Amino acid sequence: MKSSIKLLSLGIASCLLISGSQAFANESQQKSPAAQPVPATVNVHPNSVQLTSKTVQSKTDEMVIDVTIPVLEGLKDKKYQEQLNDTIYQQIMEDQAALEKEAKEAADFAKEKGYEFRPFELKVTYELKSSGGPANSDIVSLKVDTYIYTGGANGMPRVDTYNVMDKEQASRIELEDLLGSGYKEKADTFIRQEIAQDPDMYFEDEFTGISDNQTFYIEDGHVVVVFGKYEIAPGAAGTPEFRIPMDRNATAPQPEVKQKEFTLEPDQAYTDNNGITMVPLRVIAENLGYTVEWNNEQRQAELSQGAQWTAVQLGNDRYFYNKMAPVTLGAAPVILEDQKMYVPLDFFSKIIRAEVSTEETTGAIHISLDANK
Repeated sequence: MKSSIKLLSLGIASCLLISGSQAFANESQQKSPAAQPVPATVNVHPNSVQLTSKTVQSKTDEMVIDVTIPVLEGLKDKKYQEQLNDTIYQQIMEDQAALEKEAKEAADFAKEKGYEFRPFELKVTYELKSSGGPANSDIVSLKVDTYIYTGGANGMPRVDTYNVMDKEQASRIELEDLLGSGYKEKADTFIRQEIAQDPDMYFEDEFTGISDNQTFYIEDGHVVVVFGKYEIAPGAAGTPEFRIPMDRNATAPQPEVKQKEFTLEPDQAYTDNNGITMVPLRVIAENLGYTVEWNNEQRQAELSQGAQWTAVQLGNDRYFYNKMAPVTLGAAPVILEDQKMYVPLDFFSKIIRAEVSTEETTGAIHISLDANK
């Protein structure tokens, strides 16, 4: 069918919270009594990354939860491993909390109006597509599948992927690392050729090119580009995938180290009443390579660097980066008399993932960022 009409339920769409976070260690706040570690059944090569998992299962009149949370083990960069596991865990917890809230509201409304209510569902599974080690050119690629049902005939699937170069200093793998310069044109050409072979399976003229943050994973020498349900094809197609072969030599990208550094003098920072060090946002962010723009309508500063993006909102102690779920840092952004916005120093170490250190003798704060991270 060549119709470009997309049938999207607003109830389903409202559930697609694209998020993740940095507080995996704080499980006591989120952990379900049903959650328990179980070994993952993953075939791995020697020296490759291992997976264990946590399961969360529950069933009420309002919602059915069947979640398997992957936990990566064996990455060479332990800090990166911890933060990646944080991101995966918190994204799932955010989805669960949001859907539980919506399920309760929908159930209460149905009861009030005398309607039949069908329980919402959340199901999460995963696949380790590439487990690192010499056999996989140190590439780790994880695919996480989330299925959300909010009533109606069908639910809505979502695919999240995590692609990592497993080195002593781990880094996220981008499509450009795997397909080289002109990667967008290469991917677009391949995908258009595939669509042309079976045009009735896709919406007419809906594919206009891959996005800057296109979802993909790596498997058996292929870059597999993934699209959301209804994004370029009818619902029956699910989440369309396109397997783009790549030169085997290209599966071991060596990211160029792009180190950005900045030193903040002691009189440029201050400590608030709760003992939190607050630092000026713009001067640090720009020296780390970010573009900073002020959104007056939202009262927030927006930071971008390539496909990476975040925003900090005046008076709101909620911080995130790309798909991270928002986390609190103990203090909201403020604007002082000097008309500069200040944020917790932890914003740069925990959210931006910069290296932060303080000189003991002078109190100067050194901040550095590897742009490949």
